[in-house]
Amino acid sequence: MRSLSALAPGGRRLLRFVIFNDGPPSLAFQTGGSLACHNSQGSQQRRQYAYQMPSPTVRRQGRLERQGKSSLIFSDDDVPPVEFWKQRVPAMGPGDLTAETCFNAATQYCALATRVSSTWKGKLQRDHNIDLYTLHYTASLLMSGTPGPSWQLGLHMLGTALDLDYAPSTLTLIRLLSRSKSGSDVQSSKLFRDAERRFSALVKTGKDPDALTLQGLLTLRRKEAVGGDHNKRADAAALSCFDRAIEAAAKSGSTYAPLPDPNTTPQGDIRKDAASAPPGGEMQHTKREPKWTCEAACHLGRGRILSTKQDGHEAAEAAFKIAALELDMPEAYLELGKIILRTAGREKEGNEYLLKAAVSGNQEACLILAEAELQRSNEEGLSKTQKKHHQRLAAEWSDVGGDAGEAVGGN
Repeated sequence: MRSLSALAPGGRRLLRFVIFNDGPPSLAFQTGGSLACHNSQGSQQRRQYAYQMPSPTVRRQGRLERQGKSSLIFSDDDVPPVEFWKQRVPAMGPGDLTAETCFNAATQYCALATRVSSTWKGKLQRDHNIDLYTLHYTASLLMSGTPGPSWQLGLHMLGTALDLDYAPSTLTLIRLLSRSKSGSDVQSSKLFRDAERRFSALVKTGKDPDALTLQGLLTLRRKEAVGGDHNKRADAAALSCFDRAIEAAAKSGSTYAPLPDPNTTPQGDIRKDAASAPPGGEMQHTKREPKWTCEAACHLGRGRILSTKQDGHEAAEAAFKIAALELDMPEAYLELGKIILRTAGREKEGNEYLLKAAVSGNQEACLILAEAELQRSNEEGLSKTQKKHHQRLAAEWSDVGGDAGEAVGGN
């Protein structure tokens, strides 16, 4: 039997319903330019108002659209209210995105994301003006803070940006998913495998300073997980990544940012005020924006590795100073204070750097200051008033350190 497509020139077929005045509907096929239709009595008639059925392609598209609406992954209920965005965007988002932009992007995403097919992903920017930059930061804000219902939406958005080959989302997913236990469902998921594949490709290019920095940090994390505090091979590999990141940034900077770390407390004005004046007024480093997103973490990681080397004291202090005095990183103030205290006669300078870290909420800095005040309270020659003063400060720093630890652990 010949196929219907063979009846029309060029392999096309046109199926029409023809309605007769004197009989039931009849089905006919057009071949060439005329439509021959026969009623039950054999008479031939023509109709100018015949209705053309949609083509198979159009019918399939309509079916997919109907299926898509019934197979949406998210709904408007998954999007936090505008008030959420008005609080988060000024505090954590980039300066060129508004709360309304992020809210609308999340709402539109929920109306598009379907299980039926992936064609909607390409429409985000083309048809709905949601570029990957906006998608990434909207997802980041959804996943900031304590995990909740909005995390699933944010994670899905990051996965979409990953599929569209957006490097910042690749780095964010690697940083988040790599925290899960080895062999867990997370690390065996397709999302994690895809992120690892794209991340490895970024690292191999040697051109992305953020990817190289993250590779170094992951190397150190794996070393700590197996208890190898003095694993020289891991330290050397991580240090190489950090050095390559600095070299890559010198050639071409990186301008995007991964997700804000939900395990760190927000950096408020108190940190900036405390760090505005250097100990002794001798700061030669000027506050500046990072040359790439993870620059502060890169210098901090370098400094920590170098500080364990017998001849790495000066290089470590230099790395910590960049991260602290130029990039204003609280953890770097802690490490800078600790390494300076190793040198006799620099106690005042070291303690002032520890103070800068402590007022930012760094738990370890608070506890170090508490211990120092407790030791001072036991010095000979102090009056009862002086002794009580140091004991009170020790108790206060200890309380602050405990509160800071609970705050960080609760995020």
